[in-house]
Amino acid sequence: MTNKGKNSNLFKESIDLNDAKSIINDQRDEIEDLIEQLSSLAIRKDSLELKLQKKDKENKVSQLPEIVTDTKLFTEVINKKQVQFTEWFDILNETFIPEIRFKKKKTFDLEDETQEYFMREINNLTSNSLIKYQMKRRGITLNKKRPDISFFLKNRHQIVNNLVGVVEIKRRELTNKTYGQTINYGIQLLNVQPFRKFVFAILTNCNSIVFFKISKVDADEVFCEYTPEYNLNNGERGWNYLVTLLLQNSEQHGYNELEKRLFL
Repeated sequence: MTNKGKNSNLFKESIDLNDAKSIINDQRDEIEDLIEQLSSLAIRKDSLELKLQKKDKENKVSQLPEIVTDTKLFTEVINKKQVQFTEWFDILNETFIPEIRFKKKKTFDLEDETQEYFMREINNLTSNSLIKYQMKRRGITLNKKRPDISFFLKNRHQIVNNLVGVVEIKRRELTNKTYGQTINYGIQLLNVQPFRKFVFAILTNCNSIVFFKISKVDADEVFCEYTPEYNLNNGERGWNYLVTLLLQNSEQHGYNELEKRLFL
């Protein structure tokens, strides 16, 4: 073979080698692109799984009473039980019960009138030195809404961390709708005070009164105990039970000793 032929073959082999390298490089680029795409898909998959987990948690939580604003809440709370007030506390001897208020059955045209009447009567009670709490009308906002009455330990700053319990006042009969509203406030209070084990909420129309104890089961579940409607007039059980609740120490309202020092 002549030198010219050899050179031609070498040139051809060189071209073939360059083509092969080019093909390999192209394939490498394609593989790297594919790896990058797979990596991106994996990241998107992880992100999607996280979003799905978050959404699933939100869906579960949305079924829980703490974020339910539906006024049918009372009928939707599965974990609830009716109890007698005496299952929570021993009732004090009547000689320790301050002067009886709410002496006559009342009817009101406006809810504001009902609240004003309640505050007049309750202030006469809380002025007694034995009573540990004071009440304030529309004092604290919970989830953008204000309970009718908030109560705090006496001589404490009236801020949300010091809010002990809530009272809802209605001018007419007490219904499942008003039960649900009251429970919801209790749950909102547990949400803003995660250090509490349970809270009490009260519902009354100044003639009848119902007490609620909302307890934290875990991060996503609560348990609600509620009493029958007690007569609040003429010193009957409703009045004695209200006084009993307001005579309790903060531990009996869901605080432990450390939390009491930190937040009260």
